[in-house]
Amino acid sequence: MVDQRPPIVLVAGGYLGPWIWDEVVAHLTAGGHEVTTVPLPSIPADDVAEVGDLHDDVAAVRAVLDGLRAPAVLCGHSYGGVVITQAAAGPHPQVAHLVYLAAAAPDAGQALAELAPSGAGHEPAEARTGQSADEGGVEQVTTGGDGTRRLDPASAATSLFADAGPDATALALSRLQRMNLEVHDQPVTVAAWREIAATYVRATDDPLPERLAPGFLDTVVAIEELPAGHCPQLTRPDLVADLLDRCATAVTTPA
Repeated sequence: MVDQRPPIVLVAGGYLGPWIWDEVVAHLTAGGHEVTTVPLPSIPADDVAEVGDLHDDVAAVRAVLDGLRAPAVLCGHSYGGVVITQAAAGPHPQVAHLVYLAAAAPDAGQALAELAPSGAGHEPAEARTGQSADEGGVEQVTTGGDGTRRLDPASAATSLFADAGPDATALALSRLQRMNLEVHDQPVTVAAWREIAATYVRATDDPLPERLAPGFLDTVVAIEELPAGHCPQLTRPDLVADLLDRCATAVTTPA
């Protein structure tokens, strides 16, 4: 019998790459899922690659979606929520369900930087030198001459990886990537969550505040909670994989 479960596409957040999903991918593929992670041009994996912007990120995700065999579950983490909000719009025929994992969710015409923070976490930056509202809260960053920023390791340890063990934190910090600062000010033109069923996943121990458009939570079909910090795919990959598996199963189970 041919497996009719939808493929799963994963989009990482700022300063991260596909590597952040490694354990989630291992869990899902062991369960028979087809999984694709999408490198984002605005967060290049090396120091010599050309840096893209939000439009390039959206194009990269849409290129993956265009090549799928069946409608997918599309999951975005943190800044990745902005990317999937635009990439799945249309609605894209190859997207069956959206999952926002501790992710930003702008509405049409909104950029990440315009989303007011809510909930616990850092206060938003107010044009402070050396700080930005990256990933939904104040982060210590270094800005390079090429228009990219790098997240300070100490800042990342407390904001992104606060609930990770020392070994996992050290490895994650060594793999942080530079990011194009322009993406925070680039608005989406449409909001896929107004067209496609979505699940919002709240990390209950996340030190960063949520950045959600007004009305977003009123449209989602489910709000899930995971006992984790800002990167549950790193610290609780089993729970993230289970959640994505349930979303995929729900898509293919007749009502």
